[in-house]
Amino acid sequence: MSYFNYPTGSNDGGDSDGYRSLMDDIEPYEWKLLMEYVYVISFQENETIFEENTHDRSMCILLVGEAIVLKSQPIIGRKMVDYVTEGHIFGEIAFFNNKPRIATILATTNGKYIKMPFDAYLRLVNDHPLLASKIVMNLSIAFASRNRHASKLVEVFTSV
Repeated sequence: MSYFNYPTGSNDGGDSDGYRSLMDDIEPYEWKLLMEYVYVISFQENETIFEENTHDRSMCILLVGEAIVLKSQPIIGRKMVDYVTEGHIFGEIAFFNNKPRIATILATTNGKYIKMPFDAYLRLVNDHPLLASKIVMNLSIAFASRNRHASKLVEVFTSV
């Protein structure tokens, strides 16, 4: 796998599933710098990567494996609302707004992910401002893409 293969159009947030790669424009030497600020974490099938309503201001990138996104719903309990595959970003909402997680991420296979805590990002801003700027711009695009995807789903359900 190259660093996150995505379909044509992912740079403008226009890929088919509402996600984009964080690292489309990160150069190999920048990867080496970035790895000093992140954790690479292994997980097992059926392991909770993070839990809804917990406070953890980190963003993550799935390197290997797959996971599902679960959201608590009144009356019916947890419901799968999305999935995460290799290269996808998750956790960026809590990263930006410093509020509890809005969903649970549950691994469906064994795998690995990168985790960047917000305080590590602040150190990166100080040490490597251009790289930090690339990351926050790409996180913003990913967030906008996810929002656009959710808006399309709302349109589908409200037009029925």
